[in-house]
Amino acid sequence: MAQPEIASKMGPSQSYIMPQMELSNYNTGFHFADVERALMKRTAMWDSNTNTLDYKTANYTGSWSYDGPELDCKAQITKEII
Repeated sequence: MAQPEIASKMGPSQSYIMPQMELSNYNTGFHFADVERALMKRTAMWDSNTNTLDYKTANYTGSWSYDGPELDCKAQITKEII
């Protein structure tokens, strides 16, 4: 569901993204879940030469790409989660 403060700023060349981060360690009982919302320019998100989608929010940076049978996924968290 779009947040009014973000939806009111959305332009025709932008996408509304909601990256969700979930981490669990079942041996220790640690669980973390968070979601962020942001606007990104569509042309900055997709690289058709490498089939890569990149995103960046205040606390998360990530990408995923594929070349047929292979999928490469990366995520970086910049906020304290413990």
